[in-house]
Amino acid sequence: MAKVALLIGVSEYQELNPLPSAVRDVAALKVVLAQEAIGGFDHVKTLENPELTQLQDAVYELFEQCSKEDLVLLYFSGHGVKDQSLELFLTTPQTRKNDRGLIVPHTAVSARYLQNRITTSRCQRTVVILDCCYSGAFAKGMTAKDEGKVNVLEQLGGKGRAILTSSTAVQSSFQQDERSLSLYTHYLVEGIKTGAADLDGDGQISADELHQYTHQKVTEESPAMTPEFYPVKEGHRIFVAKAPQDEPLLLYRKEVQRLVAEQDDAIAFLTGEFDPWDRALLDDCMQKWQIPAEAAQQIEQEITEPLRQRYQKLKEYETLYQKAVQHCWPISERIARRLQELQRAWGLRDEDIAPIEARLCPASVAEVPTPAPELSPATSETPDAPVVHSSVKTVDYQTLKALLEQQQWKAANQETFRLMLAATERQAQGWLDFDAIKRLPKAVLRTIDELWTVASQGRFGFSAQKKIWQRLDRGDQRETEKMLGVEVGWRKGGRWTFEIIDDLNAPEGHLPFWGDWGKSPAMPWLGKGISAVLFSQIEICSVPSNSLSSVSSTSQTLADKLAQVELNSAKGADYSKLRDLLKEQAWEDADQETLRLMVEVGALDYKNYLNVEDIKNFPCEDLRSIRAIQRKKKPKLKEEKGEFQQTTFRDPANGGYLVLKGS
Repeated sequence: MAKVALLIGVSEYQELNPLPSAVRDVAALKVVLAQEAIGGFDHVKTLENPELTQLQDAVYELFEQCSKEDLVLLYFSGHGVKDQSLELFLTTPQTRKNDRGLIVPHTAVSARYLQNRITTSRCQRTVVILDCCYSGAFAKGMTAKDEGKVNVLEQLGGKGRAILTSSTAVQSSFQQDERSLSLYTHYLVEGIKTGAADLDGDGQISADELHQYTHQKVTEESPAMTPEFYPVKEGHRIFVAKAPQDEPLLLYRKEVQRLVAEQDDAIAFLTGEFDPWDRALLDDCMQKWQIPAEAAQQIEQEITEPLRQRYQKLKEYETLYQKAVQHCWPISERIARRLQELQRAWGLRDEDIAPIEARLCPASVAEVPTPAPELSPATSETPDAPVVHSSVKTVDYQTLKALLEQQQWKAANQETFRLMLAATERQAQGWLDFDAIKRLPKAVLRTIDELWTVASQGRFGFSAQKKIWQRLDRGDQRETEKMLGVEVGWRKGGRWTFEIIDDLNAPEGHLPFWGDWGKSPAMPWLGKGISAVLFSQIEICSVPSNSLSSVSSTSQTLADKLAQVELNSAKGADYSKLRDLLKEQAWEDADQETLRLMVEVGALDYKNYLNVEDIKNFPCEDLRSIRAIQRKKKPKLKEEKGEFQQTTFRDPANGGYLVLKGS
């Protein structure tokens, strides 16, 4: 059995952008593969900037001369391009594109050629590593490795094969000026050279372990870059290299990795310093394993480097965003576009920058210089309604107000979404993104929030949600959002749910539900930190006093309203006692009387409780009578242990709700 490798690097191009690191990638990988104690490869051939026929001949010989038991590794660093049918091509210095930007096929090596050579080979253990991309993003200090998207597994898959790629859709397999190797190959080599990619500690680095290690390190530094792994048959268990076991430097490296993974906020990434507790533990390990201070420092720096790089990008983005806010608010479209371009170039996701933007958004428009808008005031029809604030946008709140007064919560939720789209002029798109939330006029948010707050007596609305969010917040935006989801009924069994409870007895803060307002496939809202952006725009409001007086006057006429209720029973039940108890607001006794009536009407005295079948067979006429009485004044029932519990049944005739005890 032999281990052979062909490493190809193309840095120089006649028409495409140069990639200086590609030939250095090849040289660095050759060093670790050729070392007997690490890679143990019997033969490693390298090609730097090869001609087309030279590259094809080398690939042909690689697979033609191998035997069944050999391990063959093919590595390519350079531009990856595609043709009109999305077939992948590996480029050479002479590769060029036509006027439409598509590859001229005879100037590059197609994936089909590689597939044929691999398939006809006798070798049953093949590893293909492609450090090239299929979509392009060009920015200062970075050069991407092309554009498009290809199905790598379909084009290169086969028996006993492992395919590792630096990225599938290029947010970027790019080089940075300060690093000599490409980002992907840098961590590929590091994982093999140090043995850190031996994740299970068995002394062997398999293809899947190498991918897992490289993927983790790359995404720590550049989260938007997504290395991929395509194992075929037993390809994931092909052993690429060896790793020392119980070697002090490797043990120390794994201990540092463990501490960083457990609590990366314990490290000041700009300096690479650990907190006192981790530092004490690492010092003890240095002494126990006799690790020189210089070697320990190098290991710590290597492990924290990707996190430090990401931290520096975030700090730079924060500085630029703060300057943008100070320049003008709302941020102009031109500056917002530049910030988005920088975000993509630096590999930062929306959820990475959301907390920064939420923190730096002005608490009110008056805090930053901005031209005075022309206001389009809208007024409410009754003096008891909440104030409808002036808005930069002309927004008609009357439909929302009417729906909330009628307690049509689900319909009001949809109307709220429609108003948000109108206020941000995104009716055509039909969904909101992070930028749209940041552009929402505060007057619009404040009016919508007050309408919900008043209608629900403080139970629903953005203010109710923000209070819960502030109580739960421990600094991790995404975790806080998950806890918020559990508390308001949006998250069950560890998953987000899009079911809306159309009732005032829904959990506090349940509405308005904004989890499905981001309809873009690239914008998963819940669990991604959108709450930090939304709540930064919200000023908590309380139920206005004029609306409370309206509620008070309603309770004063409760007896009159109850007296007007027409009571009917299919079984001759007497509901007068229940009505009297509700007049007196004796809620617990009324709850007991309701259960007694249900048992009586259902002829269930022998068991004194109701099951689902009993409810199904219950006379609708009696349900309507009970519902009519209780809807005149519905109590907020306590649910603490030791106090009476509640069970809610839906009235099949009218769609209302009936609160019962003891079912």
